[in-house]
Amino acid sequence: MRQNRSGRGGFTLIEVVMVIVITAIAIPTLVFVLGQQARFTVDAEKIVAAADLGQDLMEEIRSKGFDAAAGYNGYSDNKTLSTVQYTRDVTVCDVNPADLDTCAGASDYRRISVTVSSDLGDTEMVTLLTDF
Repeated sequence: MRQNRSGRGGFTLIEVVMVIVITAIAIPTLVFVLGQQARFTVDAEKIVAAADLGQDLMEEIRSKGFDAAAGYNGYSDNKTLSTVQYTRDVTVCDVNPADLDTCAGASDYRRISVTVSSDLGDTEMVTLLTDF
């Protein structure tokens, strides 16, 4: 900033052009970053909703007990929350205590898997019930 002949201060044309250029670069970058942050927030809300839906179904199955849990094998339903479609699928199988990931014959251990699918992918919850 210089003073002109009349003694008043002012900005030169180059200073004004530099401010415009810097602003033209900074504003789109800032808008992009804020837009990405908003998208991540929406994705996080969808993931939390999927986990809540899966946990609700898991608690329902566990509350029925060991014998009734087998009746949920193959169960599937659809839920819509805030225009997002979620699909819940249940797999129940007896497992050997030495290998909890592989379905086996009749056992005192039952593995319950609830998978919630949405446009973001799958969220899976697994628990183990015993007949003791």
